[in-house]
Amino acid sequence: MIVARHQLAPAVWDAYVETHPQGWVWHLSSWLDYLKAAGREDASVARQDGAGTIIGICPALLPVPPDDPLPVALGEGWVTDWPTRGQPQPEGRAPGFARRVIDLSLPEADLWRGIRRSYHSPIHRAEEQYQVGLLYWLDLCDLYLEQPELPQIMPAQWECIGRIYNTGRFLVYGATDASGKVVGAIGIYHSTGWAYYGHGRSLVPNVNALLHWHAMRALPAYGVRHYEIGWEARPEDDAKARAIAFHKQGLGGERWWVSIT
Repeated sequence: MIVARHQLAPAVWDAYVETHPQGWVWHLSSWLDYLKAAGREDASVARQDGAGTIIGICPALLPVPPDDPLPVALGEGWVTDWPTRGQPQPEGRAPGFARRVIDLSLPEADLWRGIRRSYHSPIHRAEEQYQVGLLYWLDLCDLYLEQPELPQIMPAQWECIGRIYNTGRFLVYGATDASGKVVGAIGIYHSTGWAYYGHGRSLVPNVNALLHWHAMRALPAYGVRHYEIGWEARPEDDAKARAIAFHKQGLGGERWWVSIT
């Protein structure tokens, strides 16, 4: 039997995701709600057996941009007519795109050596200037509002982020100065051993790299082994996108491949 996602309790949907070997953060109901809050139509469905147990799910937030595919459906027998993406793998082939993934099971010394050498001194200086720790999701929201000239997140999406935060699947690491003012923060989604850098803002130099370095050492306490920090640059990207990708390469990790079907 096929049932719409909205007919199921989020905990029921998420329990299937978290026990499926290919399930990860993009399958969770909270993330699908985030996409819905952006104005997409939610046509996501689940398949149940005769006893009412979920045996498959198909995320469907429509329309699907060609450069932002939905996660692949879980379970057998699904056929979709929109682009879907698999979980990142160490190797891959076209069609698809590359992501930057850091293996957090490595010793701390190896993680530090993986960070671009020119970042080492700025990170050390920032460690001396700022206190780093977990913050509330609204602290990150406030940083966005302090920089209205930069791309913003819609209020309905912030509400979704708040709900994700309340489930424990969204962490905010922030830096505060001596006066207690928040000068930078990053928001990280995590589930089933994977974490994804989702959002970030900083008001002062070098804080972003410091926060990622802190996250690399803190995330394993949440069962995270792989930290996905974003796209690798593509030939069609503009100068700003290439600069962002170059910065993320400086945080270490390796090039993993995401297949698109």
